[in-house]
Parts: sequence; structure tokens; C-alpha cells
Amino acid sequence: MAVLITDGPSSVATLSTVAAATAAHQAGIKIYTIGVSSLVNVTELQLIASAPRLYYHQWWRVDNFAGLSAIQPVFARTICRPDYCTLCILHCEP
Repeated sequence: MAVLITDGPSSVATLSTVAAATAAHQAGIKIYTIGVSSLVNVTELQLIASAPRLYYHQWWRVDNFAGLSAIQPVFARTICRPDYCTLCILHCEP
């Protein structure tokens, strides 16, 4: 498992960053992303995060570092139950 917390877009080309994330996914590494500030590239956060890339399940965005405390409960629940079916929220059986 990897957690990426960033306060801006990649300092290298987005395609290189996404390619590295894809290689990590293929190696079985589950990636969660958190963007801190309005300067982050939300599309990049989504592409780096593991599938199914649902907001508040594999990726988050907050306005500032103080905002991390607001997502802490759901983030902790998510990473402590990494195999939880995120579709259960919608239609799956428990």
C-alpha cells in the first residue's frame, strides 16, 4: 500500500507519473492519493489512485493541511479495510 499526499501537480511530466503509478498497480500496490490545495491536478490524483478511483475511497482533495483532519476518519476506515467492496455502498451484498 502507498499513500501519496501532495500540495501541487507533479514536478515531472504527468504521463511519467501516471506510468509509474500504473506499474505499481500492476505490481499489486494499492495507491491512495490526497491532494492538499486547489493547485493539485485532480485528474492526476484520480489516475494515480487505484481502481475504482472513487472520490473519498481511493482519492481525496482538501483545501489545506488543516483539512486533513476532516477526512481522517473515512481515510482510516478505508485503508484499514482495503479489500472492502466500495460498491457495497451502492448495491452489493455485505
